[in-house]
Amino acid sequence: MLLKKLYQIYLNGKIDLENNGIYQWTDNYPTISIIENDLRKNVLYTLKSNQKIIGAINISEEQEAKYESIKWEFNNSKVLVIHRLVIDPKYQKKGYAQN
Repeated sequence: MLLKKLYQIYLNGKIDLENNGIYQWTDNYPTISIIENDLRKNVLYTLKSNQKIIGAINISEEQEAKYESIKWEFNNSKVLVIHRLVIDPKYQKKGYAQN
């Protein structure tokens, strides 16, 4: 049930992005198996409002290969990367994804 709820939030986010001319996510990304894998690896975090899941984010050490070519200021530090941040469009513009 949790997996289906999360996947629907991602689908809602994808549709909303496309309605705004942003084609960040494709039909093949993110998939239900990617979200399931995030849950299994304990790198997917959810945001709730009134006990209802309204958003999700992957925070992990996984980096794109491109990042290896960047000269980081703190090369020996643990790095966490944000992936697949989504807020259900019904709850957007309320500051939930701000720092």
